[in-house]
Amino acid sequence: MTYLRLSLRYLLATTSIIILGFALFFIIKEALAWTNPSAAPPSGGGFLTVSGSTLTVGGGTGKITVGTIDPLYSIAGGKYATYLPAMIGQKEELTGVVSLQCDNGSCSAVLDFADAAKGSDLWLFGQISDFGDKWQNLVVLLSPGSDSEVWYKKDPENNRLVFFGRSATEASYRLTAPRFDWQKWGNVSNEPYEGFIIPQ
Repeated sequence: MTYLRLSLRYLLATTSIIILGFALFFIIKEALAWTNPSAAPPSGGGFLTVSGSTLTVGGGTGKITVGTIDPLYSIAGGKYATYLPAMIGQKEELTGVVSLQCDNGSCSAVLDFADAAKGSDLWLFGQISDFGDKWQNLVVLLSPGSDSEVWYKKDPENNRLVFFGRSATEASYRLTAPRFDWQKWGNVSNEPYEGFIIPQ
């Protein structure tokens, strides 16, 4: 009789543990979406997916609120932190170098968004950025590789940016524009957290 009671208690305890284990498993599975997505992102995959060393939030369209992002590099036995820059507003950037060529006394180079190869940096920047109707949202920083003067002209009608110079020279550019959905991400946060507290 005592043996039967012990067996029943053991059976009940084991069953309870199994049920709790299954319940916990399904809760975690649902929360972290460790299931095959029913559709390709962003419509599938749950709100948080962890796969190996990759974290995906909202099928690739989510938001992470964090103070510091630090890509770590190991070089010759030393470890080095490289912090990502912060920017006000949701923006995209593109940097590059062009060589101004001269013809009949006119020196220029063209960034042609319409003719950019699909998948290239220039093509991608043009696809995901909101330049504005007159390209008023596109910020251009241009620096010559010599003491020659350089300047630019926005040409939204032909979907291109033209660089000019006094002579044939190399020029570095930095383009910045709001991301296509920038109006969704305002500067005032509704997060329930305080984050960094700046003294006034």
